[in-house]
Amino acid sequence: MGGSLETLNTVEVDERIAIVLALALAIGLVAFEGTTIGDEYTVVQGVTGTLASLFVPGFLLLLVARINRPAPQMLAYAVGVSCAFLLLIGVVTNFLLPGLGVERPLRRTPLVLALSLVALSVLAYARTNVTAVKRRTVTVSLQTLLAGTLLLLLPLLSFAATRSMNVGGHDAPMLVLIVLLASVPPLLITGVIPRRLRPVAVWSVSLSVLLQMTLVSSHLWGWDIHFEYATARTIYQTGVWELADSSLLTVTFLAAVFATVTGIDLVSVYKLIYPVIASLLPVAIYYFGTLEFDGEWVATLAPFGLVFYYGYFKIMPDKQIVAQLFLVLVLITLFSESANDVRSRTLAVAFGTMLIVSHYIVSLFFIAFLATTVVTVAVARRVDVLDMAGSGSIRPSFVTLLGVEWAGWYLFSASGGTFERVVLRGYEAVIGIGGPTSGRSGAGYATKAFGSPLWSVYRLLYIALIGLFTLGLVWTLYSAVVGETDETDPEYAVFSAFVLALLVSSVVTTFGIGFDRILLFSLVALAPFAPVGAAVGFSLLSRVSRGVIDLSPSGSANVFAAFLAVLFLFSSGGAFAVTGHQVPTYSINLDQDAGWPVYTQSEVDATRWLADEMAPGSNVAVYNEWSTIKSRDAILLREVIPPDRMVLVSPAMTELEGATYIYVSDRPMASVGNREAYIDPERTRFYARNVVPANLVYAGDGVRIYRVRPSDEGGDQAPNSRSNSPDERQYQDAVQCGAPADC
Repeated sequence: MGGSLETLNTVEVDERIAIVLALALAIGLVAFEGTTIGDEYTVVQGVTGTLASLFVPGFLLLLVARINRPAPQMLAYAVGVSCAFLLLIGVVTNFLLPGLGVERPLRRTPLVLALSLVALSVLAYARTNVTAVKRRTVTVSLQTLLAGTLLLLLPLLSFAATRSMNVGGHDAPMLVLIVLLASVPPLLITGVIPRRLRPVAVWSVSLSVLLQMTLVSSHLWGWDIHFEYATARTIYQTGVWELADSSLLTVTFLAAVFATVTGIDLVSVYKLIYPVIASLLPVAIYYFGTLEFDGEWVATLAPFGLVFYYGYFKIMPDKQIVAQLFLVLVLITLFSESANDVRSRTLAVAFGTMLIVSHYIVSLFFIAFLATTVVTVAVARRVDVLDMAGSGSIRPSFVTLLGVEWAGWYLFSASGGTFERVVLRGYEAVIGIGGPTSGRSGAGYATKAFGSPLWSVYRLLYIALIGLFTLGLVWTLYSAVVGETDETDPEYAVFSAFVLALLVSSVVTTFGIGFDRILLFSLVALAPFAPVGAAVGFSLLSRVSRGVIDLSPSGSANVFAAFLAVLFLFSSGGAFAVTGHQVPTYSINLDQDAGWPVYTQSEVDATRWLADEMAPGSNVAVYNEWSTIKSRDAILLREVIPPDRMVLVSPAMTELEGATYIYVSDRPMASVGNREAYIDPERTRFYARNVVPANLVYAGDGVRIYRVRPSDEGGDQAPNSRSNSPDERQYQDAVQCGAPADC
């Protein structure tokens, strides 16, 4: 076999194998739908449904359209097209089958998808049979095989590390994983990981980074994901979607369809399938970098600026990350060499539509920046500032179409509530200019105090990252104006300049979403300019130092890769944990009590019991200081109980009206003055005046549910006579069984 790095084998892969796989999956979907199966088949059903819904439809449609791209782009395209196709299948099924007498139409989605796969297989076979394009040669070396195997093990290590933390509370495996993930960029640049595996490395690291957070606990954690789950749960249980349910289809309606097709429960859909979708965002950035920049190391390192940013993994992947995947796919189709091809335009429209139904703010920013780019470039060309051939990549008609789609969708979906919210946030952003800065503005984050001296270093790392991509963008714009290089499309550079302007403005105003989320949005366009900025910075240093500091392009790439590694050691919380300092509040992968709301299974079980027990017309009181649902307890309850059946109570409240039940956990809500600390419910006025006299009906580990006594049964019990309360003795007994108090 020769040396250790010699070729092991050369394999010819027939692309039509996808057709055979699609037919097999179609048979599997029909079989699972038509038979009653036990739990031992759920893994097979889950794998079958995931392949049939997330990968194969898109690949078949690309074969039918005769779209052939490099492997990273094909993978991202296939998943993006599959999501769009599954969404279309779900919508058609939802509105067509009721006319045929089907009461819960979405329950028939697996059968409709199976028929669609058969039809697509026939079309794909006919198209590929005519063109006779079928084989790709894949050459595998021992180095590639070993490196590829190790890279693919990283997501499995994430499973193992989070399980160790969930079960035993051990953070050592997680710290080892963090170091391994941080070492990948330097290994890529030094050539230890073969060049052909760069997109694989980007995907493996991005998925591992997401899983080491997403898999924390057995339930969902975070913020918006609980509200999205509530909508998806309703759609899944009723088998029907109403236009008024939600306007963010890719994280609600699509999640319910995924659960129906795969047989996987909704929580696992969010914990497993959505990280896979989100992990393709950095892969798409990698491929876009190869289109726009000559140096391949720029494309290689660019995705890690996003992946290692804490905003990418601090919450469970939901609407913004999914929207940004479709945003990058639109950019790829717009700026590719075949952008004017009808098939590329069709893909751009499809991906743009998916972007719109994923996130209202991200899509609005995107459309606005496309429009301003078109106008700016047109003016710059007229006054001879830019010298561009052709009509440009961004067509005004395309921008107009997206604008009309956005306005139409958000005016009529969700009863127009989303549109009203956008208008209100825009108004608040305008009138807030010049006023005091918010804690979620860039200035607020920059001045935030934290109980660790490492926080200053952490803050400087992000300032450096922002400085690098700013320098890279300024240099690119300068080069485009003076005609020094045509490496990067000027339209993309102008578009990125408007994105940077948004980021700069968010230093003082949040636009209703916060600096951290605006930076997450900005990195999609600006991340590739960071390695460019590093090269430009070292070039300037060489001139200033008269050659004392002189790094080659590869040398600056090595330094920037090392910078990214250090950035992740801090953003992941690893540097804080190793040195014995307090970890950031989002670092629940290292400490589940760090600050983010993480729920025990006992708490989840209690909310489900309450949802089943509550009679029509009854309400539940829950600790929540604010006018909207923000507290830890209220967020979990919102998954299964509508907001109009929740009575939000302040810890200082003494009178309770309109509630039949009271839900109390040991950590019901964060302290108003300190979000990193929870109140003790038993030391509040509300507890003494309302909870103590109530009847305990459910008790679990760290959670209790009380039924409010009717006024005529309340008696004259003193507010502070808790030690003699029979309900408290009953609670101590009930805690042992973790079930209703009469168990």
